[in-house]
Amino acid sequence: MSIVLIDPVFQGPDWQNNGASGPIRPLLPDVFTEADWAWLQGRFGMSQRQIQTARLICRGGTNEAIANRLRLSEATVRMHTDAVYKRVGVRSRLGLLVRLIEARRNGTAPNNEP
Repeated sequence: MSIVLIDPVFQGPDWQNNGASGPIRPLLPDVFTEADWAWLQGRFGMSQRQIQTARLICRGGTNEAIANRLRLSEATVRMHTDAVYKRVGVRSRLGLLVRLIEARRNGTAPNNEP
């Protein structure tokens, strides 16, 4: 499995559209470093696309925003989201964020300061 530390998906504008007629709002800041994401990818055995999806979920991205950013259909984003939830053992976006924070805090991820 190849791990890309600097992902081009995360070098573009940090904005998302909340629906065709909804407002455009910024994504939240990334809660983990590149090294943390690489560690989490290995810890949970996620593919590159799954880790990209998880990152955008953790930044508050909607399925539509994630689909636009990754140039996928929303159905494909749902498929990746379900796969991420299964690998991490959660059932919601909030559960995903909490579990990843716990894994980083309790594991041996880089930059594992309190």
